[in-house]
Order: sequence, then structure tokens, then C-alpha cells
Amino acid sequence: MDNTKSDTEMANVPTRGLKKSSKFNKGAVHENGTGKFEILDRYIEDNIIMLKYKWLSGDLEGDIETNKEVNVNASIWKFKKVRGLIGNQQAEPSGMQMHEIQDSMQGAREFQEERLSEYMAYMTDIHKNTTELITVFHTYVEQGKSTFNRIDALEKQVTLLLENQRIYQEQIATLIRQNDLASKLIEKI
Repeated sequence: MDNTKSDTEMANVPTRGLKKSSKFNKGAVHENGTGKFEILDRYIEDNIIMLKYKWLSGDLEGDIETNKEVNVNASIWKFKKVRGLIGNQQAEPSGMQMHEIQDSMQGAREFQEERLSEYMAYMTDIHKNTTELITVFHTYVEQGKSTFNRIDALEKQVTLLLENQRIYQEQIATLIRQNDLASKLIEKI
């Protein structure tokens, strides 16, 4: 179903009043493919916005015409499009827009600086904590090395004691044999 309304359907819609137009106010000069023209009047006729304009140049110079505002606007747009005056170009921001953009950018900059400051404080804390943990780790490593050195020294002492015990056991066994031998000799005498 087509939702667009014809001119006759639009004519049956109640009039709400004509709002001011900065583009098509009286005295404004525009140009289309036919030439330059000046707006003489803007009004509503059968609920359709109409423009009355006078040709300032071209074959129709001096003639006065009336047309729908949408048609005039379309002809101006087509003329500018063909001439490359509109299309990919972006409109320059107004002074108010520039002020708003600058305020927005300043706010964004301040927000970023606050976040950066918080982030740097956070990273400083992490660095400090990491440094402390590394120091504690190195202390434990040194204590571990010292403990291993003591264990090595104790292991050597235990090995020496075991060796001495073996030697003493051999000497005791030798003394016992000698004592047994001496007892046998005494008995034979």
C-alpha cells in the first residue's frame, strides 16, 4: 500500500499554519538550471506550500512564476548536485556547533586525564606490590639456599658418623675376636 498522499489528498488536510523558512524567505536569491531567481512570496494554497518568484537571469528573466516549494527545492538541489556543489561535501560547523564540539572534546579530554591518573595510580600500586613480592620471594630463595647448604653439611656429617660407626664396629669385632683368641690361649695353658 502506498503511503504517499496526492496533492488533492493533501488539500483536504486542515491547515496548521506556515512556519518561517530561512531558506525561502522574501528576497532570498537562488539558482537552478534555468537561471537565478528571487523569492517574492511564500504562502499556503490548498495546504500546499507555494513559492512566488521572479527570474533574475536566463531566458525567463523578468518573468514571475508560482510553483510548489518542494519542486523548487528539488530543482535547486539537482542543479547543485550536477555542479558538484553538494554531495560528498560536509557542511562547515557553525560557531555554536564548534563551541559545543570544543566543550565536548574538553570534557572528553578531562575524562581521559582523570582515567589516566587513576590508571597510573593503580599501576603504581601494582608495581609497588610486585616489587615487594619479588623482594619477599628473593628472601625465601636465599633462605632456601641457606637451608640446602645446612642440609648438605649435615648430610656430610651423617656420612662421616656412619663411616666412623662402621670403623668402630669393625674394631669392636676385631677386639672381640682377639679376646676370644686370647681366652682360648689362656685355657690351653
